[in-house]
Amino acid sequence: MVSILKLILKQFASFFGILFLGKILFCFYHFSKFSKLNFEDKIGIFLNGFKLDISISTYFVVIPFVLLFFANIFEGRSKYLQKINKFYHLTICILTSFIIIVDLELFRAWGIRVDNSPLKYMENPTEMWASISASPFYILLPIFILLIAISIYLNKKIFGLIYSFNTKISSLILLFLIASLIVPIRGGLQLAPINQSSVYFSKNNFANLAAVNPIFNLLHSFSKKTNGENPYNYMAASTAKAIVDTLFTKNELPVNQLIVEKPNVLIITWESLTAKVLNQKIEVVPNLKRIMKEVIYFENCYASGDRSDKGMVAILSGYPAQPTTSIIQFPQKTAKLFIISKDLMQNGYSTAWYYGGEPEFANMKSYFLNGQFEESITKESFPENLTENSKWGANDSLVFDRLFNDLNKKKEPFFVNYFTLSSHEPYE
Repeated sequence: MVSILKLILKQFASFFGILFLGKILFCFYHFSKFSKLNFEDKIGIFLNGFKLDISISTYFVVIPFVLLFFANIFEGRSKYLQKINKFYHLTICILTSFIIIVDLELFRAWGIRVDNSPLKYMENPTEMWASISASPFYILLPIFILLIAISIYLNKKIFGLIYSFNTKISSLILLFLIASLIVPIRGGLQLAPINQSSVYFSKNNFANLAAVNPIFNLLHSFSKKTNGENPYNYMAASTAKAIVDTLFTKNELPVNQLIVEKPNVLIITWESLTAKVLNQKIEVVPNLKRIMKEVIYFENCYASGDRSDKGMVAILSGYPAQPTTSIIQFPQKTAKLFIISKDLMQNGYSTAWYYGGEPEFANMKSYFLNGQFEESITKESFPENLTENSKWGANDSLVFDRLFNDLNKKKEPFFVNYFTLSSHEPYE
């Protein structure tokens, strides 16, 4: 059993080592950007990025675990299964090395970490070659050869020994270990599984992108890939256009209702609040209805999308919802979005974002870091004993109290966005 664990740990270490080396190569290949980072950001790339590196390395050792489980049961086939494992290990190392090289040049050319975007050019090899022919092969090829040499060396070093498997109890332990791999793969036991936002830590977007694991980013892009068809084609395009055109009538702009030049701005994004709530026979939101009578209330507004992660980007970036996915799931895209907090900061506003849950959920953290919010109040901002009574994090009552107290002390004018969560199931 000890020899099995040694083999797995060696394979894990080799996978992790190549990924870590890839991160170092990324920083040096883009040294002009890396050199401009402050010391904290430079160290943060590695300290924060290791989360995704561990997750992917664990993904990679699932197959070896399964192979060694069967090698332990079928002792007569153990040498054959070990050869398969050896071939698998070398193949993964070489593929990882290749993706690292592609990622280096793709970021230089397009400013994105490697994803499935280049595959769309496979149908046009002439154009694809025109894109890559300008790449500095005299630099990339030696780096690739070096990574291949390291992969072969690690493969021989790890599999140079003969491992024996012959105990039934080892099989039970291996089964338990295989099941437990889900914990490092999803990044822990927290509610939201690990994603790119988990390694975002800086207001400098290059530092955040450098921390992202290219293999994770590539696999994530495949998991979000759609067939490109619009699922909402309910009528002919001409009919739809005729209906939409009637909505755009020329009206004079309303009179400016502001009584101060730079008012404080508080946007409360209320989770799951719908028009149905306002129209119930039984009074559900009496205070909201009271406030509606005292303010300018926009009655004919319609939701952009059907999920919070779509609505959030619509509210703060003016970006319309997509039918089958959400742009917030792609940090390299949200980095290029307009977001109102940046504009207001340039006009002298202090900014803050409040959310009582885990900021990594739905990749929100990367979006709000790209929004340059000066302050983020999240689940981690509250004592653990105050968040244990809710699946999502700190209940709205706690966050509203914190928000109320903070607003009385904030530098004015301020812009604050609070995304609530208690009205999300299971309604705690």
